[in-house]
Amino acid sequence: MLRLTTAGLGRATIPDQTVTAHVQAEGLKYDPVYGWVRENLPDRFMNVDVNGFRHAEALTKDKPDGGWRAFTMGDSQTYGAGVMVGESYPAFAEASLRASRPDRRVEVINTGLSGYGSLQALRLIQHKLLDWDPDLLIVDCQANDQPRDGLTPQGQLSAVQRLLFNYRTYYVLRFAIDRASGRSATPIAVHQGGGPNMANGNHDVIMQVAADAGVPVVFLDYPFWNHNNPAARSSEIIACLAPAERLPQGAVVIPVCQALKSSGYAANQMFLDNNHLSALGNKIVGEALAQGIRDLGLGP
Repeated sequence: MLRLTTAGLGRATIPDQTVTAHVQAEGLKYDPVYGWVRENLPDRFMNVDVNGFRHAEALTKDKPDGGWRAFTMGDSQTYGAGVMVGESYPAFAEASLRASRPDRRVEVINTGLSGYGSLQALRLIQHKLLDWDPDLLIVDCQANDQPRDGLTPQGQLSAVQRLLFNYRTYYVLRFAIDRASGRSATPIAVHQGGGPNMANGNHDVIMQVAADAGVPVVFLDYPFWNHNNPAARSSEIIACLAPAERLPQGAVVIPVCQALKSSGYAANQMFLDNNHLSALGNKIVGEALAQGIRDLGLGP
C-alpha cells in the first residue's frame, strides 16, 4: 500500500534480504541511540578504533596537556569512502593545523559513517563527544537532511518499545503524525533561510547543545558533484548542499565548496562520484577547513 501511495517508497524495491546482506557485509548493527553503528571494532585495516573514530594514531580519552582536539561529523564524505585514513579531509586538516602549531598535540578526529546525518551528529555530541573534551565541533551534513530528533528513541528501550520500533508501519505512522503536527516534514529542495520554524534537520539543535556546553561549532557547506544533471551549467557542476542561506541563522559556515570550485582542477579529479572526494579533493577541503579554523580564531 505504501509503495502504491507514496512515490518515494514506491521506488524502494530493494529486497529485504539484499539490505540485510549488505548491512552484515559492512559489519553494522542496530543501535537505539544512533540508528546503526559499526559492529566489528576496532577495524585496524581502516584505522577505526573501538570508539568508532577513524584516526591514524591511537587516541586516549584524556586530552594531553596543552592539546587541542576537534571532531568531524558526517556521512561517508567525512569518513573518506574510497580513500585511506591519511587521505580523508579530517586527516589533511589535522596535518595543516599541526604544521602551524608543531609545539602542540593537535587532533582532528573523524567520526563519519555512511548514511549518518545531522541526527547522528547531534546524538554523538550529546552521548559521546562532549565527554572527550573537544575544542571544536565540525559538522558536514546536508541541509534539511533528516527528520527532527524525536522520531527515534533515545537510551534503552522496553520490550514493547523494541517490538514496535522494529515494525516499519509503526515508524511510518509516527513520522506521519509528527509531519501532520508540524514537528517534521519531508526534505525540501530549497530552504529560504533558517530559524525556529525550520522543520527538517537538526543543525539548530546542534548549535544550541554546543553553545550550552561552551564548545564552538562550525559547518561545512557539503560539496556535491552534479555530474548526473545534464542541465547543470559549468558553474553548477559542483553544488553546495549546505550553504549558509539554508542553515539556521547564526550558523558559522566554512566554504570548502568554494575552495573546490576555485582550485583550477576538473571536478572528476576531485570527486570519485557525486559526494565522495578523491584524495586530491579531500586535500583541498581539508586545507580549506584548516585555514577557515585559523581565520575564525578557533584553532590551536
